Amino acid sequence: MSKISPKRVFKNEEGFVLVATLFILVIITLMGIFAITNSNTELAVVRNEQQLTLEFYNAETGLIDSMENSNLWMTSPFLAAGTGASTTVNSTLTHPDGTPIATIEVRCIASTALDTPLSPDADNLPLQSHVAPPPSGSGYGMKHFEIRRYGLTSTSTNGRTVVQGGVWKIFNKY
Repeated sequence: MSKISPKRVFKNEEGFVLVATLFILVIITLMGIFAITNSNTELAVVRNEQQLTLEFYNAETGLIDSMENSNLWMTSPFLAAGTGASTTVNSTLTHPDGTPIATIEVRCIASTALDTPLSPDADNLPLQSHVAPPPSGSGYGMKHFEIRRYGLTSTSTNGRTVVQGGVWKIFNKY
């Protein structure tokens, strides 16, 4: 048997290329796995952001539609009921193909908290007087006109996005 001296072992570079190649291959493989995982995570983030944006747009569409088409909720029984719990309206806005877009809840804004059958979000409105004089600069005099305040709450179909708005309408004094 031949004896191998320690100097000869450290200077022997046989097999180094194979070990270095395997090491580089492992590093490149780990980088590829990281890139794929990162890409999948980014896709999930974008998908969730798109869904939340669509929900917000649907809820906002419901709010704007209920403001523009007040004849859907501002009916004679609704107006005659005063500021009590019976002045609540709950309806669902649907797309022309029949799929629901948003749920709209309307109630009078009152100076005291009301316990209505609506959702907690719809009942969480600022406390203000329901009937008040018209704002200055509106073109309506305080002698013959008054405003009534209403709170509109629009909720996306899955309930994760809620948008609220307040409207007032001018009425002749009785």
